[in-house]
Amino acid sequence: MASAPRQGRYRLANQILDLARNARFEPGHHLREQQLGDLIGVSRTPVRSALLLLAERGIVEARRNQGFF
Repeated sequence: MASAPRQGRYRLANQILDLARNARFEPGHHLREQQLGDLIGVSRTPVRSALLLLAERGIVEARRNQGFF
């Protein structure tokens, strides 16, 4: 059962990466949770979880009190 949410997190992380590539975000672009959630059709909570996964992997940067870049 625990793998289902984990798979969703990975799937969402890949969707965020696809969005960033397609939108041609420049390095350092501020990734806003609400905006990403609106584009993908999910709430901010799973977006935040996916962004944390990407930050753990060194793909995005998490800045305290500022968000993800």
